[in-house]
Amino acid sequence: MKNVMKKAWMIAREGAAKFGGSTKMYLTEALRQAWANSRTPKVETAAEKIARAKAMSQDDFDALIDSKIKMIETGLKERITNYARGDKWIWGYINDLVQSGIALMRKERIISLDKAAFMAVDACY
Repeated sequence: MKNVMKKAWMIAREGAAKFGGSTKMYLTEALRQAWANSRTPKVETAAEKIARAKAMSQDDFDALIDSKIKMIETGLKERITNYARGDKWIWGYINDLVQSGIALMRKERIISLDKAAFMAVDACY
């Protein structure tokens, strides 16, 4: 609660500085905003995820991939089969394509399964 009040006063001061008037004039709305911000969980956007992945060291990124390897393999298999629905020959190479997709994810620091699957299938053609 103390943090909400501090944030509310900060928002009220910013409002007063930007639009004029006293800080107390803005306090009611600032409290609403601060309270809403404290209750809303922070959702990481795709751009933030990509920036975080690019900022990681290669060892940390590899550890992240390794921790989610089963989910990644399953996701890549689904996406590769969707991309190559009409090509029956691809079924014989699905495991190789999945490994190629994982290697691309590590090398290019790709966090999108769709992009990794597309690049793996595209490399075959």
